[in-house]
Amino acid sequence: MKGTRYLLAPYAVTLLAVGSALLLTLLLQPLLKSTIFLLFLAAVAVSAWYGGMEAGLLATALSTLAVSYLEPVFSLFVASLDSIVRLGLFVLVTILISLLNSKLYTAKQHLQMSLQKLQVSEARFRRLVESNIIGVIVANMDGAITEANDAFLRMVGIFARGFTSRASAMARHDSTRIY
Repeated sequence: MKGTRYLLAPYAVTLLAVGSALLLTLLLQPLLKSTIFLLFLAAVAVSAWYGGMEAGLLATALSTLAVSYLEPVFSLFVASLDSIVRLGLFVLVTILISLLNSKLYTAKQHLQMSLQKLQVSEARFRRLVESNIIGVIVANMDGAITEANDAFLRMVGIFARGFTSRASAMARHDSTRIY
């Protein structure tokens, strides 16, 4: 049941957004005479942002029907060339909005997957460093060692006893600088 609700949510948002745009356009019709598409562009943008390309295309279709109904005189028949061109441009712009939102959503998903992979890789590397099986160092651009694990300190003959941190042990030992 929860999966069905999750799948239908974008389309519910689409219907709500286009319905709200239609209602507001009807209420504000005298003020929106020259810009009747304005609220429907917002409805398509919200639908595509929330539900992706499919929801954006559904919002485009529903908005086109609503605008073609409102535009001349409450009729679905589009008679003038001017109205056809305006509706065509509206459809092109809303498809572009849907496509761009879809690409943004896809890029965000790829970024999240890359971040998760990076976190897993970092955790593996951290376990390797902390396991002290092999010596590992981290150096800055000047070649000065900023971090070293205990295995590396043993390899170069430094024992970290008495030091507050491995980095301070490295800083006090001259032979650990890389030139």
